[in-house]
Amino acid sequence: LLSGKQVNDVRLQRNDVVFIPNRGKTVQVLGEINRTKYFELKESESLKDLIKIAGGLKSTTYLKRAQIERIIPYNELVDINVNRTIVDVNLTNILNGNDKIDLYDGDVITFYKIKDKKQNQVTINGAVNRPGIYDILTDMTLLDLIQKADSLVDDVYLERAEIIRSNYDGFKTKIDVNLKKALEKSIEDNIKLKTNDSVQVYGNEEMKYRTGVSISGHVFNDGAKEYFKGMTVYDLVFSGGGFENELHLGNTYLDRAELYKKDIDGRLIEVIPFNLDSVLNQSGIYEELLNMGDEIRIYSNEEVLGNQENKVTIEGHVKRPGIYDLGKKSRLRELLYRAGGFKDKEHMKMTFTERVDIVRTKENSIKKKILSYKLNEVLNEDSKVNPLLNSNDLVRVYSNENFNLIRFVDIDGIVRNPGQYELKDNMTLTDLIIEAGGITEDVYRYRADISRINPENINEDSYANVITAYLSNNYSVYSLEKNKTNIQLNPYDLVTIRPDPYFKKQIKVILEGLVYYPGSYVLLHPKEKVSDIISRAGGLRPEAYPFGSEFIRNRKKINLSFEKIIKYPKSRENIVLMENDSIRITSKPNIVEVSGEVNSPGFYQFMPGKNMSDFIRLAGGFTKNADKNSFIIHANGQSKQSKSRFFSPRVFDGSRIVVPAKEISEPFNLTTFATSITSLYADITQILLVLSLVQQQS
Repeated sequence: LLSGKQVNDVRLQRNDVVFIPNRGKTVQVLGEINRTKYFELKESESLKDLIKIAGGLKSTTYLKRAQIERIIPYNELVDINVNRTIVDVNLTNILNGNDKIDLYDGDVITFYKIKDKKQNQVTINGAVNRPGIYDILTDMTLLDLIQKADSLVDDVYLERAEIIRSNYDGFKTKIDVNLKKALEKSIEDNIKLKTNDSVQVYGNEEMKYRTGVSISGHVFNDGAKEYFKGMTVYDLVFSGGGFENELHLGNTYLDRAELYKKDIDGRLIEVIPFNLDSVLNQSGIYEELLNMGDEIRIYSNEEVLGNQENKVTIEGHVKRPGIYDLGKKSRLRELLYRAGGFKDKEHMKMTFTERVDIVRTKENSIKKKILSYKLNEVLNEDSKVNPLLNSNDLVRVYSNENFNLIRFVDIDGIVRNPGQYELKDNMTLTDLIIEAGGITEDVYRYRADISRINPENINEDSYANVITAYLSNNYSVYSLEKNKTNIQLNPYDLVTIRPDPYFKKQIKVILEGLVYYPGSYVLLHPKEKVSDIISRAGGLRPEAYPFGSEFIRNRKKINLSFEKIIKYPKSRENIVLMENDSIRITSKPNIVEVSGEVNSPGFYQFMPGKNMSDFIRLAGGFTKNADKNSFIIHANGQSKQSKSRFFSPRVFDGSRIVVPAKEISEPFNLTTFATSITSLYADITQILLVLSLVQQQS
């Protein structure tokens, strides 16, 4: 099918039977390869054969790494919860025949793509005749690149160009050059280019915003202005316009304007204040020359001196607070109705009617005074209390909340919405519980503690009293019928709802594995132990292996000796059970694992009577880097170390033998040692010299 050759192609005859066996070893190919599909392989075919079957690699395939996602064979499983592993391979070694990578059924092989980053190129954009990407030549300069781009356009800006250069650390550097000097072959500006440099050449129109001047503020024509050689402060102020208009000039603040000196990138260098009146009269700094990027700011009287118009402000508990125009002989009652809310009954319920304030600036002074009136008298149409308002008056209307006239109670504990609630007239304990959303926990009874203070208390040794009520969690508690537990609340009460400590739902533990009746069990009392549950489950089955069984608490494996628990129920290993504990009684795995610095690590059949040294020999013995102080981890979590040459620990079914590597110690370096001693000697000598000088001075 791959080559088109008909080799061993048998001609079919009548009554022939074609047998198609089950699919064999199958792998999946993903990524940067010509055919991304599922392929069935012969047992002898490796990754190199697969690449050929899949149509070969693409020119864009990354050769230093491909990845195999592999299902771990059952006999190699270390953790039953981890079923897959990852293997990285170097395709260059495989294609050169240096490595042979065997594949397994279910493998998923991913081939990666090379990066799109290009080299040996430079880019030029902007005011050139042919912007784009060009190959970089040896010792290529900025002028060489401009010539390759068919030179500059007529409207080019010659004072500046930019080169963006990519650094090895991933960051970029901006290099500013003078294009005019570069064209004159100045070595400083006609710099040599590097791979992936990006050159930006600007046009004059494009640079106007950077090279022009501007005026802002209290002028008719603000914004950017075209710069011309010899331009002065007076020229720019005049271009702003409006100073021939008497009304505009009358609203202009003449004592100060500002000249902002900027660089070509718009960064502020200096602020020069000047008298605008002098410049308009062609004196002061009116003849000072401007540079590209400079800006002048003109102010109005209102900006500097404040609002001199006839206005009044109202704030606080009104529907439409803000600034209002003040008419002739305007009075407070009129302003209140304009601000709104005083015909709204709901709004008035929250309005503090005993006071309204007018904050007024004294004549010929910066000091202020407060004029206070009763709001209910001002709002009364028949009342003569209705003061005149002055310009810049500030009127304040208050809410009842400003004076804490509304009292609150608090509730916390096992309610749905704990927090602070407004105290209503004749509000009771059950009223508050209902308003807080009711009880959250499914309990039969609960206790309510009402912590009550005396607001008029003057005794420092008395804090609060507690009233306790016991309530059943049923409909009768919340009915309208009066009962002795329906306590009326006072201001500042703190209610805490606590669940009944004696009410508990069934507490379960799980027992699974090789017992006669596995499943979940309800604890009968708080002192029930592991052996009690196993006994309630009918005991262990004959094939059970207590030595390798597991006890899980809070998702953590606790090492217990189930053999001791079964044989001696009164032993300390037989711990008291807690909710959600899990017991798993396993069977014998009939395997022993040998890992670490041995010549053939892996899993071996358990053979009774063989010790740790026997299994290390089965694994090919120690490597050169092995630390012979090996240790064994038994199936019940206990471990032992082999410290004696004449005694080797016993191996149990399911044990794991670990041979660690020797610690690598850094060899003694005489040069480093001598350098350290010399430095230490110099430091001590300097300290002694300083102490000697101090003693001489004293």
